[in-house]
Amino acid sequence: MSGKLLIVEDEEDLLQMIEIMAKHQNFECVHDINGNKVVELAEAENPDLILLDLNLPMISGLGILRELKKRPHLKAIPVIIFSAIHETDVVREAIDLGANAYFTKGGHIKHLFELVREYMKPEAGTAQAPAAV
Repeated sequence: MSGKLLIVEDEEDLLQMIEIMAKHQNFECVHDINGNKVVELAEAENPDLILLDLNLPMISGLGILRELKKRPHLKAIPVIIFSAIHETDVVREAIDLGANAYFTKGGHIKHLFELVREYMKPEAGTAQAPAAV
């Protein structure tokens, strides 16, 4: 197993596609489709990385990110924002709140998993500059 991903995505077709690709690359997956249990899942599952959509039906992805980064035992988990929102101020806010990378939906899924593998490397830690793709 290459690691565990917590995927927070409300579009079920997209969620299934990401999970299929992740499993094909030997990642274990857990998910939350509406965002209301992300913190609890992160605490229970201890994922190696979180893929986080911003437009969720129950809570803002930025609110989730803010909550994750407040908790000492969760703030070290890398977070990649995976969103259709591509406004510069939103990207900047996500990075300022602690996201490790920002991937705009519509980009090739292969590139998303290149980011996932990069941020799951043990040496990636916090020394790497945040990326927007």
